[in-house]
Amino acid sequence: MALRLGEKAKRQRKTVTVDALSAADRRIIHAALQDDPWVTTKSLGQGSYRRLLIIPEGDRKKKEETKSPTAEREGAKPPR
Repeated sequence: MALRLGEKAKRQRKTVTVDALSAADRRIIHAALQDDPWVTTKSLGQGSYRRLLIIPEGDRKKKEETKSPTAEREGAKPPR
């Protein structure tokens, strides 16, 4: 299941969200995909509302690129 979901995220180039998994199942998916350089996994939420995100690398890079210019501007001095 984990590998199939990882492939789905890569193929669609979209984050795949998996709801209603036990902590053990989430951990298995994290472990199964941790060595895949093309996806990242992340758990969000608390308690029974906790969900697992499988993020394709391209999607994550896009978000980081969006944040980078803002971070650079925040640290820069204002023009005179």
